[in-house]
Amino acid sequence: MVTAPESKTTVVSQSPRLSETTHGLGDSGSPVSLLCNLSGANAFCDDYWKPHAPVVAAFGGERLHICRLSGSWDLDRAVSENAGTLFRSIRILPSPSAKDASVEWDDLTFQFGHRAFLYADRNRIVGYASTSIEAEQLVTQFCKAYSKPPVPSGGVLSDPTRARHRPVPAGRVISRYNPQR
Repeated sequence: MVTAPESKTTVVSQSPRLSETTHGLGDSGSPVSLLCNLSGANAFCDDYWKPHAPVVAAFGGERLHICRLSGSWDLDRAVSENAGTLFRSIRILPSPSAKDASVEWDDLTFQFGHRAFLYADRNRIVGYASTSIEAEQLVTQFCKAYSKPPVPSGGVLSDPTRARHRPVPAGRVISRYNPQR
């Protein structure tokens, strides 16, 4: 289970569509306001250049740090152990005619605190927090708890008498020595 890093700052989100934050004083000594328009943010999935809507709404113009990690994750276990923190998700069901009847999760967003989010899909996780240390803690905790071991992969079989290469599936026996032949 992943826990939220402790943070000393809190921010109130004012609206699901627009978030306004006052941050510091301008040159004239008056407060400066920032208006965040969420219409360009994705509803579910993280974009490399911009966070998705729940993250933008929570942080507005305040400090936001992101930590990313590529890998493979046990999303089923992550959802079952963190169901109360699951904020957004996509569930993919197989079609009735599909041979593989597996059900899978995709584009998960967990909210572990007011300003502590973690996005996860099949091959990456992204932590969002008020400090870079908190964002990294979210990612490293999730990685330790839910990373899958690497999938073994085959190599390429070369036949020196032919100019052909064939992929070898992992776990396949290429040849066996048989002295009775």
